[in-house]
Amino acid sequence: MSDINFCPHCGHDLAMYQNNDYSTADNTEDENLLIAVKCVIEANKASTSLLQRKMRIGYGMAARLIETMEERGYIGPAIDSKPRDVLIDSIDRM
Repeated sequence: MSDINFCPHCGHDLAMYQNNDYSTADNTEDENLLIAVKCVIEANKASTSLLQRKMRIGYGMAARLIETMEERGYIGPAIDSKPRDVLIDSIDRM
């Protein structure tokens, strides 16, 4: 495993995910959502597999983050198996 602890796409510090304990107080849903939004804005696409790779999280958490982003209007709906469109262009629009 690499010693790099930053998301190569958005530059977020990923050290909190290294222990694979996603339920700790340090990893609140809001923090995870903010990280996920930053990653999809930088990639200009949204998918569970993107979040899994960039944030080093499992499918369940990635799917919940995608659902939350869609509910809040940050990303578009699923169309087949293609990545979703990102509807916001800045973290300030959250």
